[in-house]
Amino acid sequence: MVSELQEHVAKLLAHADMGSSVTPPLTTDEVLALAASLEYDASPARIQDLIAAGRCTPDAAGRWNEAAIFALVGELEGLRLWRYPSKLHDFKRSQFDLEACRLRAEGRHDELAEAVASQTLRGLLVMLTTCENRMGREALLALVLAKLELLEINL
Repeated sequence: MVSELQEHVAKLLAHADMGSSVTPPLTTDEVLALAASLEYDASPARIQDLIAAGRCTPDAAGRWNEAAIFALVGELEGLRLWRYPSKLHDFKRSQFDLEACRLRAEGRHDELAEAVASQTLRGLLVMLTTCENRMGREALLALVLAKLELLEINL
């Protein structure tokens, strides 16, 4: 009998067009290919960071079973680690995030830097935690991420 988790991971693999011959457990390279085909921004370093933080765990041999795959995809989704542009994820982005992504993609980093140059990271974080409306928080998150990028802090 196929579990709900196995069924869900099978659907992810099918959606990613990985081929019917690819079945868990997967190698890390296969997991990276899965994440890429699902339009997540998942580098080997980012996956290692998630493993180190205990957010997803392959087995001792580095193989990814259904639970580990599901946990990884959940983390990538929860952290909004979506590629840009993305047919699968752009509809989830705020207008502010889409604009910041567009500027980055066009190499217009100076415009992003100008938007946050007069703000301190602390100030942005305080505003983020005290803002009562969601669209305001979304705008502030985009500014915080741009400020971190300006400070050369990659997340």
